[in-house]
Amino acid sequence: MIVPPRDRSLKPSYALLVPSPRYSRARIRARGDFRSFLHSCIISCSTFSVNLNFMRAHTFLPIAFLLCLCTLPAAIAAAQISLLESEQTAFKQAAEFTAGSVVQIETYASLDGATADQNALGTFTGTIVDGEGWIITSLFHLRSQSASIAVLLANKERVSAKLVARDFSRELALLKIEGTTRLVAAIPSPADEWKIGQWVIALGKSFDPTETSRSVGILSAQGRAFDKAFQIDAKVSPLNYGGPVVDLRGRVMGILTPINPNIATEGEVQQWYDSGVAFAVPIQDILDRLPKMKEGKDLHPGRIGIRPKSKDDFGGPVTLAGVSPGSPAAKAGLRAGDVIKKVQGRPIEQMNQFRHALGPVDAEQVIELEYERENIAKSTKCELVKEIPLYREPYFGFMLIPSIEDTNLEIGAIVPGSPAEKGGLKVGQKIERVDGELIENRNKLREVLSFADIRSSVRFRVMNGSRIGEKGADNIPKQNLGSDVSIQAIAIPKELPTDLPSLTSPSKGGEGKGIVDIPLGDLPNKVFAYVPTNYAKDVPHGLMVMLPEAGEVNRKEWVDAFEPFCREQRWLVVVVASADAKLWSLEEVELIQRLIRQMDADYAIDSRRIAVGGLGTGGTLALVGAMQQKNKIRGLCMIESKLPMAGRFQTAEPMETTHWMLIGSRKEYPRFADSMNKLGYPISVIEQTIEPSKPDHRLYAPVLQRWLRRLESY
Repeated sequence: MIVPPRDRSLKPSYALLVPSPRYSRARIRARGDFRSFLHSCIISCSTFSVNLNFMRAHTFLPIAFLLCLCTLPAAIAAAQISLLESEQTAFKQAAEFTAGSVVQIETYASLDGATADQNALGTFTGTIVDGEGWIITSLFHLRSQSASIAVLLANKERVSAKLVARDFSRELALLKIEGTTRLVAAIPSPADEWKIGQWVIALGKSFDPTETSRSVGILSAQGRAFDKAFQIDAKVSPLNYGGPVVDLRGRVMGILTPINPNIATEGEVQQWYDSGVAFAVPIQDILDRLPKMKEGKDLHPGRIGIRPKSKDDFGGPVTLAGVSPGSPAAKAGLRAGDVIKKVQGRPIEQMNQFRHALGPVDAEQVIELEYERENIAKSTKCELVKEIPLYREPYFGFMLIPSIEDTNLEIGAIVPGSPAEKGGLKVGQKIERVDGELIENRNKLREVLSFADIRSSVRFRVMNGSRIGEKGADNIPKQNLGSDVSIQAIAIPKELPTDLPSLTSPSKGGEGKGIVDIPLGDLPNKVFAYVPTNYAKDVPHGLMVMLPEAGEVNRKEWVDAFEPFCREQRWLVVVVASADAKLWSLEEVELIQRLIRQMDADYAIDSRRIAVGGLGTGGTLALVGAMQQKNKIRGLCMIESKLPMAGRFQTAEPMETTHWMLIGSRKEYPRFADSMNKLGYPISVIEQTIEPSKPDHRLYAPVLQRWLRRLESY
C-alpha cells in the first residue's frame, strides 16, 4: 500500500484511488466473484482515508464512488455468467438423474393383417414407474390399436411391450415389458414442496433412446383440466408426450399429456405443440391408480348426471334443474330444486367449483354430497359411472287446456291409446304434484316431466277441476277431490299420430290479420307471417319458421298450404326469403333467432311449440339455427335437404331434445334417422318424392302438420 507524504503542499494524487493490482478488474473478471469487487471498494476507501491530510473527504468521495461504479458492470456480468453456468449444471444433473427411467417407445401396424410384415407408426416417450417393468405413456399415440409395441431402454435393449390398461380421463396408457433385469423407476416429487414459478424440466426420448431431450420452463399453474393436471411454461413436442416433468433434484412431478385444460370428459384432447405451454398429470395421482390399472382395468371420468339451472359456471349457488334419469344423482335421491353445498368436504358455491371437485374422480368411485332441500341440510353418497343411461324424452299423451295463464294446469285432452289414458288421467283434472313435487306452473311441469324416467312409473297427484257429487249435510259442495294416478311413460313414438284430439280455443278471437309483413330494417330479406283471422292474444299459438329453397317466394301457395291448419290448431307460420335469389348464406342463420324473439314479443307464443323447417338448402340453414337454440327450438323439419354426419351430434338431454322430421327421397335419411335415434332423439322419416321449390299441399296436411301437433303433447 502506498503511504502519502506529510507535506501539505503536495497536490492529491488520483493514483491513490486506483484499487490494488491484486484486486484489478481483470482479476475480478477471471474469478467471476462479486465479493472481489466489494473487497476492492473497501481497500480503495481505506487508501483514500490515509490522504485526509491532503484533501477533504467531501470533495473527493463522489469521485471515489464513480470510480467504484466503473467496475460494477463487469462484476454483474460475471455474476450473471456464474448464475447461468450454475443453472445449466443443475438442469443437466437433474435430467441425467432421471434419464434411466425415460424410455423410447415404437409402435407397429400390420400391413395386410395376414402376414408378419409391419409398418412403423413412429416413436414417442414413456416413463418407468415400477421397476418390475411397468411404464406409463401417453394415450395420444395408442388410441388406435397397434399390431405390436416395442420399448427401447437406455442401454439400447429392445423389448416387446403389452398395452395393459388406459386412463381415458387423463389420456394415459400403462405398458408392461417382460424379460429384462430390474429397471430403474422414477422417484416421485412430493407435491407439497412445489412452488409456482419454480424451475421444471420436460424430458423425452424423441430421437435417440440413449439421449434425453430437454425443455426447460417453470411450474406456472396447478389444478388445470378440472384438477387433473398442472401447467408448465415449456415447449413440448408430441414425441415427448408420456415423458416426465422433473424438478431440479431429478424427481418426477408428473407425466406429459396433451390434455385439454378446458374439458372434463374423455377423448377431448388438443395438441399444444410448440405453444410454450404444456400439461402434465401429477405423478402421485398416477401411482394411486396404478394398482387398478395393473389389473387391466381401464379408467374413465366419473359422471353423476346433474343439470344445474344456471348455465353460468361462475354463478351460484348450484341449484339443480333436475337429474338425468337412471343416473347416480337420481339413484342417490337428488332432485330439482336441491342446492349442492359440498362435494367430498369441499365447499361448493359455483358450478365451476363443482366441476373441479368431480374432475379427478373416476367412474366406480364413491363421493359424498352435502346439499340443501327446502332449507334443510341433507347428505348422500353417489357412485359415479362411466356413462349416464341414454336419455329419451318421456311421452305421456295428454294436453293442457290452451291458456296464457302459466298457472292453469287443467288437462284439456287425452291422446287415445296413450300412457295417460291407460293410467287413468281425465280431461278436466288439474295437476298438483308429480312424484311428490309441487307443480306451480306449466314451466315447472315441463321441467319435472322432462327429467322423468321412462324406466319407471311416474306418480301424478291430480285435483278434480269441477264440482263432484251431491251437496253435503252442511250444504257445502264437494270439490277439488284429489287422487293419485301412476303412469308408465314411453319414449316418443316414431310413427306420427293419426287421431290427435283437437283443442278448441276458449277465446272468440278475431284479432288476426292474415298475411303480415315482418320488417327487418337493416337486412334485405323479405319476410311475412300468416296470422289466422281467429287469432286471440289470450290464447298461446305455435310458431313455425320456414326457410324455402333460395329464390322467389309465392305467398299464396304458402298461405293456401297452412291456412286451415293455422286456424284450427292455433299456429303462426313465418316464411323467410333468401337475400340472394340463388343461394342461402350462413350469416342468414341469425334471422331465425331474431324472428323467434320478435314474434314472441308481438304475439302469444307457446314455448313448447316452436319449430323451424326448410326446403332444400333452406333446411340445412334451419338445422344450424335449431342446433344453436336447442333450449328454445323444439322441432326441426328438413325437406329434401342435405344432412351432416350424425357423429357430430351429442346425445339428447332433458330440456334440450330436438324433435326431428325428415321428408324426402334422399337415400341417407333412413340411415341418419337410425343414428340419431341411437343418440336419443325422436325422429320421423317420410320417404316421398318432393319438389323443394314450393309447398306441397298433399304432403303438408297429413304429414308435417300432424308432426307439429304432436309437439303440444306432454
